[in-house]
Amino acid sequence: MPQEKLERTFQMTRSQLDYLERMRAAHSLPDVSKALRVLVGYAMSKPEEENAIFATIRCASPDVCEPGKAAAREEEERGA
Repeated sequence: MPQEKLERTFQMTRSQLDYLERMRAAHSLPDVSKALRVLVGYAMSKPEEENAIFATIRCASPDVCEPGKAAAREEEERGA
């Protein structure tokens, strides 16, 4: 039986949202919220991997690791 889905607002970077959108499209998911629920469900199913998932600081993209540089790059790309 499906559980009730609650609406929440989350902040994420453009690259994180782009990733969720790519995964949504690649796996024929109905929307990006489903892609996010898949990731959370996977993390919940692997309690032994909790530290590997959450304790390690990752720098998958400049806007995550160096937000100032990413903002400057975005301004540059917009011609500002």
